Parts: sequence; structure tokens; C-alpha cells
Amino acid sequence: MTDRLKEVTTKERRIRELLAKMDLEGLCLSKALNFAWFTAGGNNRVVTGSETGAAALVILPEGKFVVAPKNEIERIMEEQVPDLDFNQYYSWHQRSETAANFGAIAGKSYSLLNF
Repeated sequence: MTDRLKEVTTKERRIRELLAKMDLEGLCLSKALNFAWFTAGGNNRVVTGSETGAAALVILPEGKFVVAPKNEIERIMEEQVPDLDFNQYYSWHQRSETAANFGAIAGKSYSLLNF
């Protein structure tokens, strides 16, 4: 296990503990700073000056996902989060809309806390 994967795994465990403690179903990280923090240096931006990026991270009790438009998902998976055990999910919808509706799209409804 790489140092980066160890760091992400620790953050994932802590987030899940916090979600359970606060009785929340999931967390969506869409701001570039939060994406970078959780992925230990990943970058979800296409436009440098934007606060949010082209991809969001969704952490649920049963897994963690990268949510991005179809034209960005492969690049994000290969360049920004390789070997970090993320599942991928893409949609033609805008990133924020896709992340907010992720649960319903995935077949189960979730209330996501978005940062």
C-alpha cells in the first residue's frame, strides 16, 4: 500500500465515522481544495481560477466514487486518483447537479453533505 493510499484510507475511515456519528448518509467533496485534501494532492480543475472542479468525490458507507462528465472521467481516474480504489460514475449533467443527485441515479436515495 502506497503512502498516498494509506492517507486516503485513513481519511475515508474518519469521514465514515463522522457521518455515522452525525447520522448522515454521505459526503460530496466538489471544491478543488477539498478534492486535493481527500486525494492527497489530486486536482479536479479544468479551469484554474474556478473554486470547484470538473469532478466531485462522493463518499458513502458502501464505497467512494469519482463523479464527473463523460469527457473528463477517464482523465481524472488515470491522472488524479490512480490506485486510490475509487469507483467511477459519469454523467452528461453538470458536476454539481450530478453529485447532488448521485444517490437517486445509483438506484438508492442519499442525502449528501456537499463541501
